[in-house]
Amino acid sequence: MPNYRHDWPSIIAEFKQSGLSQNAFCKQKGLALSSFNHQFRRQQNQITSPFVRVAVDEPKSPALDADGKHESILLEVGTCKIHWPSQLPVESLARFVKHLS
Repeated sequence: MPNYRHDWPSIIAEFKQSGLSQNAFCKQKGLALSSFNHQFRRQQNQITSPFVRVAVDEPKSPALDADGKHESILLEVGTCKIHWPSQLPVESLARFVKHLS
């Protein structure tokens, strides 16, 4: 098969419906088994990832709590809690979270 971009999510969905082994499916479709395996694992990792995408609006000025201290952003997953100062740039938080994965 020519080397061009495949619609991997559709191909993997078709494979799951086919009942064929990966080897048989790839032979039938003319796909490289190694490429299929790579994309299949990549999709499975995305599905099972405990992380979710979060959009955060950056406040115009740092928020203060009742005591006049800067508020923090609380990230909580299971028993892990991370307090992130709200006055720090959102981009820093995004880089931090990216490095955790």
